[in-house]
Amino acid sequence: MEELNYLEWITNRLIDNFIDLGIIEKDKRDNYLYGAEFLIMKVVGVIIMATIGILSHKYIETVVFYVSFSCLRNYTNGYHSKKLRLCIVESMITYSLICFILSEVLRDYIYPLHFMTFISLFIIYALSPVNSDIIMLDENEIKEHKENIKYILLIDLVILAIFVNFQIKLNLVVFFDVAILLDLLLIILEKIITRKEVSDEKC
Repeated sequence: MEELNYLEWITNRLIDNFIDLGIIEKDKRDNYLYGAEFLIMKVVGVIIMATIGILSHKYIETVVFYVSFSCLRNYTNGYHSKKLRLCIVESMITYSLICFILSEVLRDYIYPLHFMTFISLFIIYALSPVNSDIIMLDENEIKEHKENIKYILLIDLVILAIFVNFQIKLNLVVFFDVAILLDLLLIILEKIITRKEVSDEKC
């Protein structure tokens, strides 16, 4: 077993045991393996965010961030770590920065932040959903995701309008904005990585 990856090793063993028991088909191993790893990533991500939220005393903000981010992320896709351990480390660093640094700094620039979020909503719609090596969508899935993205972005736009209209400046507003901006960042990052990989293949 590699030094790394105890969680991935457990996932592989679990799937192999299911195959031996005849619960799943051998030729679908990779699909189930990806599904199991994706589920573990989700669970670990929630645990990490909840822990950091508790340590930073930002409970409601963490819930707002998670709901705002995950609703979009489920359909827009974007950058995903190919290794479970890397995903955990990246999630921990990213949300720690948001909780302990970004949220404190951006609170004083709420209206510029709202403007960036407003523009981001339209860019997200134009660029997503994103295909990658990890998540590949067929034409029907792309149309379905695009439709869901449209409705989620409309809801986000209404929420943003309420924040601006009523001049709400609570910390949770910052977390709402940052969740949308982070989703856009991951979309752009995945597009850059994909373009580079295609360029390298041509060389």
